[in-house]
Amino acid sequence: MEKPNSFVLQHSWYEQRRVTKGEAKVYVNQDSTPYHRAYHREKLTPAQFEACKVFEKRYLAYWQRSGQRNILDTTVRGSSMDAESQQEASLRAKERLEEVLECMTKAQCEVVFSVAVEHEAIGECDVKRKRYRYLVEGLDEIANKLRLSG
Repeated sequence: MEKPNSFVLQHSWYEQRRVTKGEAKVYVNQDSTPYHRAYHREKLTPAQFEACKVFEKRYLAYWQRSGQRNILDTTVRGSSMDAESQQEASLRAKERLEEVLECMTKAQCEVVFSVAVEHEAIGECDVKRKRYRYLVEGLDEIANKLRLSG
C-alpha cells in the first residue's frame, strides 16, 4: 500500500509495520472498524470495546459458521463432525448469541448490530445523539451481563 495522504493520516490511526523479516515497512490501518476508531478516540470504554468484539464474534459464530451456510442445516457435507455434534454446536452458538441479545432493548440491539457486525458509522459521539446513546447503553448491558471490566 502506498503512503496515505496527510488528511488520512490526520484522521485515522496508521502504523508502519514490517510484514515479513527483511521487507520494507508498510502502513497498516489500526482503525479498521467504527468501534475501533471510537475506542482509540476514547469515545468507548475498554469494557464497551470488549463487549462490541464479543457481540461481533458471537453473531458471526452463529450466522457464518461452516462457510456461509446456516448452521441449523444438519446435512453432512464432508465434515469430520457428525450431524449430532453439528447440531449441538449450533445450539451452543445460538444460546451464546441469545445471552447477549436478551440483555438489550430492540433499539439498542439494532444499533449495536449495525456498528459491530455491519461496521456502519457511529455518527457523532455525543450522548445527546440517540444512535450513540443506544450503542453505549447496549454495550454497557453486554459488559454487565458478561462481567467485562474496563
